[in-house]
Amino acid sequence: MLLFPHASKSFGGIFDLAALQARLATVEEAMSAPDFWNHKERAQQIVEEVSTLRAKINPFIGLQRQLADLEALLELAALEPDQAQAATE
Repeated sequence: MLLFPHASKSFGGIFDLAALQARLATVEEAMSAPDFWNHKERAQQIVEEVSTLRAKINPFIGLQRQLADLEALLELAALEPDQAQAATE
């Protein structure tokens, strides 16, 4: 399930989770190259980009997990409304 299936492009794609994840996969693949650390300045730029991408992606992933948890709780509450109501009283 996509949390933001229609990501805004007017903000430079910052809310385009799929594009951020695709870029992260590409950059991580570049990091796995045997000669990655031979070009230290470029390697440092890539490591910083990975860090930035993860900092953007992880909050969205956390929100998706929380949303899934809430949906599961709602389903459980709908199955047994009397018990859910008694627990809150």
